[in-house]
Amino acid sequence: MVKSRIVIIADSVLDGTVSIEEVWQNYGNMIQGTCNVSTEQEANALVGLYLRYGIHLDNNGYYKDAKAMYEKTLDVLSNEKKVMSEQSIQQASEATLYRLAIVNRKMDNDVDAFRQIKVLRNMFPHNDEYKQAYIGCVGNIISKYTNPVYIIIAVLFLLKMGEVYLTHTHFIPGWLVDAGWILWICMLIVQFGLPWVFKKILK
Repeated sequence: MVKSRIVIIADSVLDGTVSIEEVWQNYGNMIQGTCNVSTEQEANALVGLYLRYGIHLDNNGYYKDAKAMYEKTLDVLSNEKKVMSEQSIQQASEATLYRLAIVNRKMDNDVDAFRQIKVLRNMFPHNDEYKQAYIGCVGNIISKYTNPVYIIIAVLFLLKMGEVYLTHTHFIPGWLVDAGWILWICMLIVQFGLPWVFKKILK
Protein backbone atom coordinates (compact mmCIF):
# COMPACT_ATOMS: atom_id res chain seq x y z
CA MET A 1 0.00 0.00 0.00
CA VAL A 2 1.31 3.43 -0.97
CA LYS A 3 1.78 5.70 2.02
CA SER A 4 0.09 9.08 2.02
CA ARG A 5 2.15 12.22 2.45
CA ILE A 6 1.03 12.79 6.05
CA VAL A 7 2.14 9.26 6.99
CA ILE A 8 5.52 9.71 5.29
CA ILE A 9 6.07 12.96 7.21
CA ALA A 10 5.11 11.33 10.53
CA ASP A 11 7.39 8.37 9.84
CA SER A 12 10.31 10.72 9.12
CA VAL A 13 9.91 12.09 12.67
CA LEU A 14 9.64 8.63 14.22
CA ASP A 15 12.79 7.34 12.53
CA GLY A 16 14.77 10.48 13.40
CA THR A 17 15.25 11.67 9.83
CA VAL A 18 13.93 15.13 10.73
CA SER A 19 12.92 16.84 13.97
CA ILE A 20 9.33 17.67 14.82
CA GLU A 21 10.27 21.35 14.79
CA GLU A 22 11.57 21.10 11.22
CA VAL A 23 8.42 19.28 10.15
CA TRP A 24 6.19 22.02 11.49
CA GLN A 25 8.34 24.73 9.97
CA ASN A 26 8.18 23.11 6.54
CA TYR A 27 4.78 21.40 6.57
CA GLY A 28 2.82 23.13 9.32
CA ASN A 29 0.25 24.65 6.96
CA MET A 30 -0.27 21.34 5.19
CA ILE A 31 -0.68 19.47 8.48
CA GLN A 32 -3.20 21.98 9.80
CA GLY A 33 -5.08 21.81 6.51
CA THR A 34 -5.39 18.03 6.66
CA CYS A 35 -8.73 16.73 7.88
CA ASN A 36 -11.20 13.92 7.27
CA VAL A 37 -8.53 11.35 6.53
CA SER A 38 -9.58 7.98 5.16
CA THR A 39 -7.40 5.48 7.08
CA GLU A 40 -6.41 4.80 10.67
CA GLN A 41 -2.76 5.04 9.70
CA GLU A 42 -3.29 8.60 8.49
CA ALA A 43 -5.32 9.50 11.58
CA ASN A 44 -2.62 8.17 13.91
CA ALA A 45 0.03 10.05 11.92
CA LEU A 46 -1.93 13.31 12.16
CA VAL A 47 -2.60 12.91 15.88
CA GLY A 48 1.05 12.05 16.49
CA LEU A 49 2.31 15.14 14.67
CA TYR A 50 0.11 17.45 16.74
CA LEU A 51 0.93 15.72 20.03
CA ARG A 52 4.69 15.56 19.43
CA TYR A 53 4.83 19.22 18.47
CA GLY A 54 2.88 20.09 21.60
CA ILE A 55 5.40 18.15 23.68
CA HIS A 56 8.25 19.94 21.90
CA LEU A 57 6.73 23.34 22.69
CA ASP A 58 5.99 22.28 26.25
CA ASN A 59 9.55 21.09 26.88
CA ASN A 60 10.91 24.40 25.58
CA GLY A 61 8.72 26.54 27.82
CA TYR A 62 6.07 27.65 25.31
CA TYR A 63 3.22 26.57 27.54
CA LYS A 64 0.44 28.62 25.94
CA ASP A 65 1.30 27.34 22.46
CA ALA A 66 1.69 23.79 23.80
CA LYS A 67 -1.75 23.97 25.40
CA ALA A 68 -3.26 25.06 22.09
CA MET A 69 -1.53 22.18 20.32
CA TYR A 70 -2.76 19.62 22.88
CA GLU A 71 -6.30 20.96 22.54
CA LYS A 72 -6.00 20.70 18.76
CA THR A 73 -4.84 17.10 19.20
CA LEU A 74 -8.06 16.34 21.07
CA ASP A 75 -10.06 18.02 18.31
CA VAL A 76 -8.33 15.87 15.69
CA LEU A 77 -9.06 12.77 17.76
CA SER A 78 -12.71 13.71 17.92
CA ASN A 79 -12.93 14.47 14.20
CA GLU A 80 -11.06 11.37 13.01
CA LYS A 81 -12.40 8.82 15.50
CA LYS A 82 -14.56 7.24 12.80
CA VAL A 83 -11.46 5.65 11.23
CA MET A 84 -9.59 4.92 14.47
CA SER A 85 -9.77 1.88 16.72
CA GLU A 86 -10.95 2.24 20.32
CA GLN A 87 -7.48 1.31 21.56
CA SER A 88 -5.79 3.99 19.45
CA ILE A 89 -8.28 6.61 20.59
CA GLN A 90 -7.87 5.66 24.24
CA GLN A 91 -4.06 5.66 24.12
CA ALA A 92 -3.85 8.99 22.30
CA SER A 93 -6.51 10.56 24.52
CA GLU A 94 -4.70 9.45 27.68
CA ALA A 95 -1.34 10.82 26.54
CA THR A 96 -2.85 14.12 25.39
CA LEU A 97 -5.03 14.71 28.44
CA TYR A 98 -2.12 13.95 30.76
CA ARG A 99 0.13 16.41 28.94
CA LEU A 100 -2.63 19.02 28.87
CA ALA A 101 -3.18 18.65 32.61
CA ILE A 102 0.54 19.12 33.26
CA VAL A 103 0.81 22.25 31.11
CA ASN A 104 -2.31 23.71 32.73
CA ARG A 105 -0.74 23.10 36.13
CA LYS A 106 2.45 24.87 34.96
CA MET A 107 0.29 27.83 33.94
CA ASP A 108 -1.56 27.78 37.30
CA ASN A 109 -4.79 26.80 35.54
CA ASP A 110 -5.70 24.45 38.38
CA VAL A 111 -9.39 24.17 37.51
CA ASP A 112 -8.60 23.17 33.92
CA ALA A 113 -5.98 20.68 35.11
CA PHE A 114 -8.58 19.23 37.48
CA ARG A 115 -11.00 18.70 34.58
CA GLN A 116 -8.44 16.73 32.57
CA ILE A 117 -7.34 14.64 35.55
CA LYS A 118 -10.99 13.93 36.37
CA VAL A 119 -11.52 12.55 32.85
CA LEU A 120 -8.38 10.40 33.18
CA ARG A 121 -9.51 9.12 36.58
CA ASN A 122 -12.86 8.14 35.10
CA MET A 123 -11.16 6.44 32.14
CA PHE A 124 -8.74 4.55 34.39
CA PRO A 125 -10.39 4.29 37.84
CA HIS A 126 -7.73 1.91 39.19
CA ASN A 127 -4.73 4.01 38.14
CA ASP A 128 -3.04 5.19 41.37
CA GLU A 129 -1.16 8.03 39.66
CA TYR A 130 -4.39 9.62 38.44
CA LYS A 131 -6.01 9.16 41.85
CA GLN A 132 -3.13 11.00 43.53
CA ALA A 133 -3.12 13.69 40.86
CA TYR A 134 -6.87 14.14 41.37
CA ILE A 135 -6.41 14.62 45.11
CA GLY A 136 -3.50 16.98 44.46
CA CYS A 137 -5.62 19.10 42.11
CA VAL A 138 -8.35 19.36 44.74
CA GLY A 139 -5.77 20.53 47.29
CA ASN A 140 -4.29 23.08 44.85
CA ILE A 141 -7.69 24.56 44.05
CA ILE A 142 -8.64 24.80 47.73
CA SER A 143 -5.31 26.46 48.60
CA LYS A 144 -5.66 28.91 45.73
CA TYR A 145 -8.99 30.19 47.04
CA THR A 146 -8.37 29.91 50.79
CA ASN A 147 -4.96 31.64 50.91
CA PRO A 148 -6.45 35.12 50.24
CA VAL A 149 -8.92 34.51 53.08
CA TYR A 150 -6.01 33.73 55.43
CA ILE A 151 -4.42 37.03 54.46
CA ILE A 152 -7.63 38.95 55.21
CA ILE A 153 -7.94 37.24 58.61
CA ALA A 154 -4.28 37.96 59.43
CA VAL A 155 -4.71 41.64 58.52
CA LEU A 156 -7.83 41.81 60.70
CA PHE A 157 -6.00 40.32 63.69
CA LEU A 158 -3.02 42.64 63.20
CA LEU A 159 -5.28 45.66 63.04
CA LYS A 160 -7.07 44.58 66.21
CA MET A 161 -3.76 44.01 68.05
CA GLY A 162 -2.46 47.39 66.89
CA GLU A 163 -5.69 49.02 67.94
CA VAL A 164 -5.65 47.49 71.44
CA TYR A 165 -1.93 47.69 72.28
CA LEU A 166 -0.82 50.77 70.35
CA THR A 167 -3.76 53.16 70.10
CA HIS A 168 -5.80 51.76 73.01
CA THR A 169 -9.01 52.15 71.04
CA HIS A 170 -11.80 49.73 70.15
CA PHE A 171 -13.08 50.68 66.71
CA ILE A 172 -13.02 47.09 65.42
CA PRO A 173 -15.99 45.29 67.03
CA GLY A 174 -15.28 42.13 69.00
CA TRP A 175 -17.81 40.09 66.99
CA LEU A 176 -15.76 40.74 63.85
CA VAL A 177 -12.66 39.24 65.50
CA ASP A 178 -14.72 36.28 66.70
CA ALA A 179 -15.99 35.80 63.15
CA GLY A 180 -12.37 35.87 61.97
CA TRP A 181 -11.45 33.06 64.36
CA ILE A 182 -14.42 30.98 63.23
CA LEU A 183 -13.58 31.60 59.58
CA TRP A 184 -9.94 30.64 60.20
CA ILE A 185 -10.98 27.34 61.77
CA CYS A 186 -13.37 26.67 58.87
CA MET A 187 -10.60 27.35 56.35
CA LEU A 188 -8.31 24.87 58.11
CA ILE A 189 -11.04 22.23 58.00
CA VAL A 190 -11.66 22.85 54.30
CA GLN A 191 -8.00 23.01 53.31
CA PHE A 192 -6.85 19.90 55.14
CA GLY A 193 -10.09 18.00 55.65
CA LEU A 194 -11.46 17.89 52.11
CA PRO A 195 -8.34 16.39 50.48
CA TRP A 196 -8.31 13.74 53.24
CA VAL A 197 -11.98 12.94 52.55
CA PHE A 198 -11.31 12.67 48.81
CA LYS A 199 -8.37 10.38 49.52
CA LYS A 200 -10.52 8.07 51.64
CA ILE A 201 -13.33 8.03 49.06
CA LEU A 202 -10.99 7.16 46.20
CA LYS A 203 -9.31 4.25 48.01
